[in-house]
Formats: sequence, C-alpha cells, structure tokens
Amino acid sequence: MNWIVNVDTSILKFFNLELVHPFLDRFIPLFSHFDKWKIPLIVLLIVIVVVRRKEGVLIVAGLGLTILLSEAMSTTVLKELIDRVRPCHIHEWVRLIEGYCPKSPALPSSHATNISAAITFLAFFFPRWLFVMIPLALLVGYSRVYLGVHYPLDVVGGWILGVLCGWSLFIVFKTVVFPRLGITVKHAPATLKEKKPLPKKRKTS
Repeated sequence: MNWIVNVDTSILKFFNLELVHPFLDRFIPLFSHFDKWKIPLIVLLIVIVVVRRKEGVLIVAGLGLTILLSEAMSTTVLKELIDRVRPCHIHEWVRLIEGYCPKSPALPSSHATNISAAITFLAFFFPRWLFVMIPLALLVGYSRVYLGVHYPLDVVGGWILGVLCGWSLFIVFKTVVFPRLGITVKHAPATLKEKKPLPKKRKTS
C-alpha cells in the first residue's frame, strides 16, 4: 500500500507545485465553487423542462435526487468510514491557493462525486453533450488537487462513486418512475433501450 500512497502524493506534488501558473490560480478555483455557477445551472434546468416538458420535470427531479444520494454517500457514509486526512493537514509543502484547508475527511471528494453523479444521470438523456460534460467533470476533479485539498485518489474515488449513484438513479427512473407515468425514455444509450424484434423474412417461392 505504501507505493500507492507514494504515487498519489507524487501526482499531488506535480499538479499542486509544478504544473502551476498565475492564470490557473485564478481560473481553476472556479470549478470548485458551484455557487458561482448558479445562474447558468438554473437556466439549464429551465431549458430542460421547457424542451422535454413532463419528462424534463422528472429529469430535473431525478437529477436532484441523484445529487442528494451522492452527497449523502460521500459525506455522511464513506468519508466517515474511511476518515482519510486531507493532504493540506499533513504536508507543509502543500500550496493552498485559497488559504483554507477543510476539516472534513478527504476520501472520496464530494465535489468529484456530485459532478460525476449528475453527469452520469444526465448522460443517459443527453448523450450528445458528453463532449462538454466529461471535460467539466475532469476540471472539477482537477481543481480539488490543484487547490491542494485532495489527493488524486480522493478524486478518482469520488468519480467512481458518482458514476454508481447516477447510474443507480437512472435505473430506478427508467424501470419504475417513467413506466408508471407512461413516459418513454428518449435518447437513452443503445445498450439500455428495449431491443426490438427483427422483422421476419418473407419466404420467396
């Protein structure tokens, strides 16, 4: 296990101490502060409801439940069970850009968990937007390491947990909620769509 910790710490050093720039010091923190994205997010949710109507309302509701689940699993359950100390409380060399080191445990990163959970859930309905959503999830996770408040493995663990939460909620909505309301899931990946029987070939004489 020591080699995993050493690699984790080395990657943290690279992103937190070496791959740095004054511009990044101002730009990267934006991806760690969701409160600064409130207006774009509200507009996005309104657009989803307007465009997809009844289905859109359920998508927004499902997204909210997904984030509640991911936040509970990361903050209330796993953080307390694992109780990993943040790097900024251990290593004096950590560069704290914002001058603040949270007191909560490190693993998994709640930021990484929540963003990957939200994106996973939304990806089943809007797969064409993955080219935007995946880089966003990567930037949020990267920002936590760049700011010195998380190890890379904290972020990776958050991504994995978030994907599981987002996928679980989609399955619940696809198999229980939507069928009961008579709604057909649109734009779901081919692997999750109902397979239609192939047309029978007519015999030719």
